Amino acid sequence: MSLDLDKLTKNLKKALDSMTQEDWDEFNAKIDEGKEDVPMGWISIDDFLPAWMGEDVWKGYSTYKVKYEDGTEDESFVTDHTTWYYRVKDDGITHWYNDGRIKRGYPNNR
Repeated sequence: MSLDLDKLTKNLKKALDSMTQEDWDEFNAKIDEGKEDVPMGWISIDDFLPAWMGEDVWKGYSTYKVKYEDGTEDESFVTDHTTWYYRVKDDGITHWYNDGRIKRGYPNNR
């Protein structure tokens, strides 16, 4: 089976163009389901995790300030936040700093 990208693109455009405002509201609500407002400032890695931001895809990671158990601060690179969580937890990182880039996110339910 070969993939006909032209047909796929045409059908997707047709479907998106036919969506009403109510359809878009329902779609956006589904995407936001389970998310909560992420506070600004220092956040425990056990509460919320930082994310690899779309604006940083070209770099391959997003950079966040982090705080260790002893209070020292440093920077950390985040790509896959699930893997990041376990790696930095073992390193003694307890908090990350949300400078406002992340508005909504899923609570860390590990």
